[in-house]
Amino acid sequence: ANAGAAAADVRAARAAAGAALVARAAARAPGGAFAADVAAALRWDAAGPAPARAGGAFGAPPFAVAVADGAGAAGGGGFCFVAPTTAANARRVLRACVLPRAVLLEGPPGVGKSALVSALARRAGRALHRVNLSEHTDLGDLLGGDLPCAEGAVAAFEWRDGPLLTAVRRGDWVLLDELNLAPQPVLEGLNAVLDHRAALFVPELGESFPCAPGFRLFATQNPAADGNAGRRGLPKSFVDRFGRVAVEGLGPADLVAIASHAYALDDAEGALGACAALLAELRDSGALGAGGDVNARDLERWCEVLAAEGGGATRARGRDAALRLFLPRCRDDAARAAVAAAVDARLGAGPAAAATPRVALPAGAVG
Repeated sequence: ANAGAAAADVRAARAAAGAALVARAAARAPGGAFAADVAAALRWDAAGPAPARAGGAFGAPPFAVAVADGAGAAGGGGFCFVAPTTAANARRVLRACVLPRAVLLEGPPGVGKSALVSALARRAGRALHRVNLSEHTDLGDLLGGDLPCAEGAVAAFEWRDGPLLTAVRRGDWVLLDELNLAPQPVLEGLNAVLDHRAALFVPELGESFPCAPGFRLFATQNPAADGNAGRRGLPKSFVDRFGRVAVEGLGPADLVAIASHAYALDDAEGALGACAALLAELRDSGALGAGGDVNARDLERWCEVLAAEGGGATRARGRDAALRLFLPRCRDDAARAAVAAAVDARLGAGPAAAATPRVALPAGAVG
């Protein structure tokens, strides 16, 4: 309930800010044409259509990305574009893609930043090269290097393109995960791709490669605050080269839509909604302690347990799966008691489950 109220407050604040923006634009624009465009964009951002394939484009009109030539009717790989918050996040990314610049998705862990870009790439028929950045990444991991030949003379080497150079030369998409974990030399090496030059210089080859048509760079980052170790705020001059998209966290309705879309579970007892509400409660209460993020991945694990066991998403089976998933993550007995009470309140009381599942092996199975 608290999370829902907070989300409503955020939406109300954005609506008020949007109304003020429209009023200022109307005062400046002759005939109010620009103001009308801004107002339409704001309304579309809040409650536009879910992205879909239409002819040679995928998106939500008026914003869409072109589908690559020869691409079939590729699915989203199980990705659910109809969940309310997911659809809104996708619309923001599609709108950012209108400009010929890189797109930076910012949001907490587990809200689907990387999954959203991957699903958009599949729907648009674009090859996506994904790189997980860290403090140990160097520029060679992106550009490529001299590697031993698979065949031929001993000690023979040949140049192999890295994922970024491959995408630049082919006109593919590339996704750089955890951008604010990358060291400074890696960020500096991206500047020429991000600015007006739109080219990638490879020192080892002494050559600059222009970005081929269709190339697009996406990046993601978690907030530098909130105890995210190793993450830092990126320089403003660097971040300004991106179109920034704030990815909102998923609410209970989104989690239910995603689980229903991805798993064929019989939910006659409403256990999916109860579990989604439980995840929101655990996230807001902090019962799992520092670093105990609760997000859509936890609902996926919960659904996977039920799907593997068969029998549908009954409340009794859902309760048992929730206890097995969350009790081992508790820091002490008080936290375990709080989590167990929350599970009982949402999914119904039942026999206590062990914090660590016990496995019994028949005699002679080992040794």
